[in-house]
Amino acid sequence: MSMAHTLQINEALRRKAREVGARGLTAAEQTLLRVTELLRAFEEYRLGELTGPRNLPMLITIRASAAELGAADLAEALEDACVWLISARDTSDPTLRIIANARATATLMEALGHHRSRMAKAVLDYAYRQPDFAADATPQDARGG
Repeated sequence: MSMAHTLQINEALRRKAREVGARGLTAAEQTLLRVTELLRAFEEYRLGELTGPRNLPMLITIRASAAELGAADLAEALEDACVWLISARDTSDPTLRIIANARATATLMEALGHHRSRMAKAVLDYAYRQPDFAADATPQDARGG
C-alpha cells in the first residue's frame, strides 16, 4: 500500500468537496478526507501549520477519524499532541507556548514517520470497506488499470 494511493484518495475527496461542498461528502468521505489531509501535510512538510492552539478542535476531530479508521498509532499521537496544545493554550508564557506547540508537532512527526505505511494501509482498507466505494470498485480498478 503506498502513500501515493492515499494522496490520490485525498485529491479525489478534495475535488468532490469543491464540486458539491463539504456537506455533500458522506461521513466516511469526511473521515477519509480529515486523515488524508493530515498525511498530506506530513508529506508536504506542512505539519507545523496544523499544530497550533487554534487548530485544536480540528486535531481532536482528526483523532476521532483516525480511531475510526483503525489507525491506533495515529490516534494516540494526535491525543498526545492535543495534550501539548492544551498546555500551550493554558499558559501565559510565550516561550512555553512555543515549546508546547513544537512538541505537539514533533509528536505527530515521529508517529507519522514511524507508522506512515501502516496508516496509509488503514486509510485504504477503510475506503475499501465502505459500501459506496466498494460498489464503484471493479477488479480492473484494484489492479490499477
